[in-house]
Amino acid sequence: MTQLILISLVLTSCNIFGTEDSTGVQIKLSPETVSLNENPNLRIENLTDSRVRLTCGYSIEVLQNGDWQHHNGLGCLSSAPSRTIKAREVYTREISLFAKSPGTYRIVLDFAILENEEWVGETYRTNSVKVK
Repeated sequence: MTQLILISLVLTSCNIFGTEDSTGVQIKLSPETVSLNENPNLRIENLTDSRVRLTCGYSIEVLQNGDWQHHNGLGCLSSAPSRTIKAREVYTREISLFAKSPGTYRIVLDFAILENEEWVGETYRTNSVKVK
């Protein structure tokens, strides 16, 4: 039993479980502060040896009273229904937050990652961006 707990602690401390980029996909909005008339850039980095499929649509969350709430804006990353990001490829583009007032926002994206010839869906949330 002690060995099982020790193995679990080692795996957890090595950050193998429970991180948004544990699949090898990293996403980030930058800069971390924008004005109402600015849009941040979205960077998606596929660090895997597989393809990643990104759906066109994304949703937006706004921080209200310490909780993330769905924001009315919905966006599309391209005119195509989905975009494939090849292994080791980086995809960057400007993205709208549809912010009408100052606040803290983040983007929610759906991915499908090719694992053993099957597409496995996952949802990712970006870092937050302050709109002033």
